Amino acid sequence: MRTETILAVLALAIAIPTTQAQINTNLYEDVERQVFRQTRRYSTHTIRFLGSAYIHYDFGAFGVNAPKMMEVVSNETFHFQFITKKANGLLWLDNRQNQLMYIAIKDGYLTFYLDDGTNSPQQVQLRPENFRDLNDWRWHKISVERMGRHLRFFIDEKYAGELFTRNEIQLVAPGDVYLGGSPDTIQLTDRNIREGFDGALTEVIYTKFARNNHVTIISLLAHIETHASTHGRVIIYKPNEFGTRPPLPATTLAPRPKEIYLFRTLSILQFNFHIRATGFIDMRNGGEISFRFRTLQSQGLIFVAGTSGSFVSCEIVDGYLYMVYDFGAGAKRVRLSSSIVNDGQPHTVRLVFSYGRRLTAYYDNVPTTASLSGSETSLYFSGGIWFGGPREDDQLSWYLISRNGFVGCLLDFILTDTSTDFGSMIIQNVPELSQSCVVGANECAVPSICGRGECTYHDALSYHCYCAGTGMAGDNCNIWPVTAAFEGREYVIYHYSRYLETHMNDFSVRFRTKQSNAILFQTYSTQGHNDFIRAELENGRIKVTVRVNGRDQV
Repeated sequence: MRTETILAVLALAIAIPTTQAQINTNLYEDVERQVFRQTRRYSTHTIRFLGSAYIHYDFGAFGVNAPKMMEVVSNETFHFQFITKKANGLLWLDNRQNQLMYIAIKDGYLTFYLDDGTNSPQQVQLRPENFRDLNDWRWHKISVERMGRHLRFFIDEKYAGELFTRNEIQLVAPGDVYLGGSPDTIQLTDRNIREGFDGALTEVIYTKFARNNHVTIISLLAHIETHASTHGRVIIYKPNEFGTRPPLPATTLAPRPKEIYLFRTLSILQFNFHIRATGFIDMRNGGEISFRFRTLQSQGLIFVAGTSGSFVSCEIVDGYLYMVYDFGAGAKRVRLSSSIVNDGQPHTVRLVFSYGRRLTAYYDNVPTTASLSGSETSLYFSGGIWFGGPREDDQLSWYLISRNGFVGCLLDFILTDTSTDFGSMIIQNVPELSQSCVVGANECAVPSICGRGECTYHDALSYHCYCAGTGMAGDNCNIWPVTAAFEGREYVIYHYSRYLETHMNDFSVRFRTKQSNAILFQTYSTQGHNDFIRAELENGRIKVTVRVNGRDQV
C-alpha cells in the first residue's frame, strides 16, 4: 500500500469582523528599517508592536470552516521569530475556557506558562547552553515541540528546556489567541507579566501531524490584513517590501559602552538617606561592577542591585566587608575583607561575573571566588540600584544585616562590559549628599564615649552605645544595671513590643549562684507559635536551647 503525505496550508480565509491593520507605505522612512533588512526572506508579514498594541485571533471561528485546524493530534509544533530591545513583554497568549498558556520575555529570559485549571500552574524558564541576550535587537526563534504530554523548547535551534504536562493538551484549540499583548495582561498572567511586547514578530506558524500522515500548517500572519483584529498601533511589513528599491547599506549597530560611570564621587552624610538609580544590569554574559569607598562606620549597606528574589550587594558588618547575593538558589554571604574596613582609608571593590559560571570578588586586589551552581542563573538584576538601602525594609533580603544605611564616600562606581540601560546619575543638591569625598563625622572616636561598650551608628546621624557584656547600662554604658535576687521560687516577666529593625538582637545577663541546676531565662512568643530561647544551668554547666519551627537546637 502506498502512503501519501498531504500538505495543507490554511490561509485563515474566514470572514471575521476586524479592525483594519496599518500597512507600512513608506518603509524606508522608518527609523528602524535596518531591523527588517532580511524580512524578504520570510514567507509571511513582519509585525511591529509598540508596547501597548496586540493582535487577536478567534480560533473558535476558525474551526467552523477549517476543521483540520482543530483536529486532535499527539504530535504538533509551534514556532515564531521575534526581535526586541526590551527585557519584559508578552509575546503570545492562548486563553481558553479552562486553560491558559503564554510565552513571555521576563527579565531577559523567555518563560513558558501553562495553567490547565487542575492544580498549580506549570512554568519553565527557557535557557539554552551558551545563553546570549534575547533583547539584543536581533532576530531569535522560539520553537515548541509537543509529543503527547512532553513539551520540548528550543531557542535559535538550541535545546532550552522541557515540560511534562499533567494532561495531554493541544496547541491549537477553540479560544482566544493574542500576539504582542492582550486586553488585560496583568490580570490574565496573574501579575507575572505587566507589559506588552515592544518589538517585532514574524513566522508565527503551527504545524499539526495527524496519524494518516496528513500535515496541517497554520500561518497566523499570512492574511493578517483581513483576518485578524488589531488593537493599538501595529505596523505591518510585507515580505516583498524590501525588494522594491536598491538595498541600503547595512547599518552598523553602536557597540555597547565598555564602561558606564554612574558617578565619580558621592558622599552620603546621613544613615536614613537612600538613593536609587533606576535601570537593569544583565550579567548573564559576564560583566563587572567596581567602586571605591571610604567610611568610619562599622555598619552600612553600601549598595544592593536587584530585588529580594535576585540581587547582589556589598555591606559592612562589625567593620568587615561582605558580599551578599541570591542568583535563584538562595541567599549566600561571603566575607571579602580579612581586617576592618572602617578605617577612613580608600578601599577598592570589583565584582567580576565570568561567563564560565564564576563570580570573583576583589577587595583591594585580593580575590575571593564563588563558583555558581547550575541553578544559580538569575543574573538579570532589575529594579535599579539602591545606595544605602531602600526606604522600606521589606524590600531587602532577610540575609542583609546592615539595613540602616551607609555613611561615607563612594568613588568611581562603574559598570563594565555588561548589558544595561544605566547612564550617569544626576546627584541631587540636598544637605544629605555631597559630590566631594566626605568620610563623615566620627563621634565614636571620642575616648570613653561609651565607656567599656561598643560605639556605632544607628538609623540617624548620631552614635549608639551597645553595652552588652560590660555589666553597665544607660545611653553611654555608664550606669549600673538593675540587680535582682531570687530565692528559687520568684520570677520576673518582661513584656516588650515587637518591631522589626534588624534580625540581630543582643540579650545578655550576668548571674551568681550556688545552684547547679536552674532556669536563668526563657523567652515566649505572643504570635501563636512555640518558638523560644532558654538559658539554664544543667549540672553546673550553661545550656542554651533555641527552638525554631518546632525544632530544638542546643
